[in-house]
Amino acid sequence: MALWPDLCIYNTDWVPDEHRAPKTGDRVTLVNLNRHKGVDTWRGAAAHLRSTPFLGVTGGHGKQILRPVLRNMRVIPQTSDMRGDVRAQTRVLMMPSIYESFDMAAVEALASGIPVIAHPTPGLREALGDAGTFIDRADVRSWVAAIRELYPEGERRATAVASSFARSTFLADQMGAGTKQWVEAVQALL
Repeated sequence: MALWPDLCIYNTDWVPDEHRAPKTGDRVTLVNLNRHKGVDTWRGAAAHLRSTPFLGVTGGHGKQILRPVLRNMRVIPQTSDMRGDVRAQTRVLMMPSIYESFDMAAVEALASGIPVIAHPTPGLREALGDAGTFIDRADVRSWVAAIRELYPEGERRATAVASSFARSTFLADQMGAGTKQWVEAVQALL
């Protein structure tokens, strides 16, 4: 629970239903197209999976790597409607970030039952727990294999979707308890 205090500063009332997309889409998505976030891993997977649609969302920091755009890739600008513009189009979320302390895009994807494949940073391991699929960002072939497992309907996808929803509920419970403890500690100081 080491990272919860940081998260609670930003979002003390995590309610998964507020982030849940009414439906999910057919895209393999990366949010923030810079090298630190893993644009090269995302683009490499798209090159191997030419019949699978990919979505890239430009980010607010770091140099955005927008080219080349393959035929199966669509790039959209940064948006304030992540639920409608991103999660509603996403089937699998890629998080090949070199560093994440705790990533809201990943946690919000869980609320929509979107399987997340991530580089095993300590923050993503803590946030995603057993719901995440962790692969080194340099191993593009393993990312492709994971997408091939999680993308189509079937037992593996159904298990990942159920794990995503369960992890989202667990995080909501933990954040609520952490916030309560923090408020009680501050009140005790007063």
